[in-house]
Amino acid sequence: MMFKKNEIALLVNQDAKRVPAKMKLLHKLARENKMKLRLCDGSDLDFELREILSNKNLKRLIIGGGDGTITKAASLILKKNSKVQLAVLPLGTANYYSRSLGLKRNLAHSFHVALENRIEERHVCKVNNRDFLIGVNVGTASRMFDEVTDDEKKRFGKLAYLRGILRILLKLKSTDLKIKTNGKEIIYKFTELVVLNQQIQEPVKLTPDVKGSDPYFEIITYGVGNSVFSPFIAIIIYILTFGHNQKYLKRIKSTEAIIESDSDLPVAVDGDSIEKLPLKISLHRKPVVFVKAN
Repeated sequence: MMFKKNEIALLVNQDAKRVPAKMKLLHKLARENKMKLRLCDGSDLDFELREILSNKNLKRLIIGGGDGTITKAASLILKKNSKVQLAVLPLGTANYYSRSLGLKRNLAHSFHVALENRIEERHVCKVNNRDFLIGVNVGTASRMFDEVTDDEKKRFGKLAYLRGILRILLKLKSTDLKIKTNGKEIIYKFTELVVLNQQIQEPVKLTPDVKGSDPYFEIITYGVGNSVFSPFIAIIIYILTFGHNQKYLKRIKSTEAIIESDSDLPVAVDGDSIEKLPLKISLHRKPVVFVKAN
């Protein structure tokens, strides 16, 4: 697809993990495609995005960064200029969302895709007034995210989360969760809970398939009985059967939900431990148009 100069913009969050090593290539790709490369610190991302989206002629934004950068861009597109299409350059640590778009770590490939015309409408969700694209974890996985520091993520990448798992295994405790959705109230004991808005591409299948293009999110709970180890057993069964045995999973489709607990549990939103219970979750009705690979 061909764009006029003021119809496309390229912005990269230079705080993303892979940016320093890819800076020379970024300048080369921008120059070859006659585009201006705009760099910003993570702290300035909100301001830079708002300024770019104020251009009413803008048709496509290419954003470079990790999952948090993509979510920020999608959120502001919804609020400021919903006709803009969003293309992604995966430059973060995990790059879960970019993988769901069929993108590879190869930057030249992602840049090529960003200029193509394969698009898909995907929904954005909100938890306690914070937008998210992938999901929300409540329970053991959330404590894992809470254990991992930003410094460890930078030093060890995905391996940092394994360190987090080892730490939380020493702190296991039972979790009771109350879910209010679809006109019902359900209480789950000894469970692990995740709210998914998008399928996660992962080496080991931990979650069932969910599509961001569907006009709902899914609430998924794992459990096999009245034991603190119940969620782990359910997850292990799911992993060992490559996701085929979902007997110990409960899946609820919803567009609005409230999740509560008597326990003071940390909550991970798209991999960051930020929110606290109770959670009010909803789906934005208007989708964002993403550029995707074949």
